[in-house]
Amino acid sequence: MNREILYPQRKEDLKRLIYYLEKFNIIGINAPWGEGKSFLFNKLKESYGEKHEIIEVDILACNFNELRVTLINELESLMYKNRIISKYSS
Repeated sequence: MNREILYPQRKEDLKRLIYYLEKFNIIGINAPWGEGKSFLFNKLKESYGEKHEIIEVDILACNFNELRVTLINELESLMYKNRIISKYSS
């Protein structure tokens, strides 16, 4: 059990992210290093991950020229996990 608490400001950020997920298919979290992006994202997965599939792509960990391929591979893995096979998949 994760006993870490959200500060009031982060609770509002989490509410805003959940609102955005209801309006948009893709959202991004951007902030300076150490501002709590990973912590907030983990809280989002805890509270929203059972309702929706969430794909996490760490932009800094992948080659920018291969970002599109990385995202497509993640989507294909998610589809395969849910037994959905596209006729265009590799």
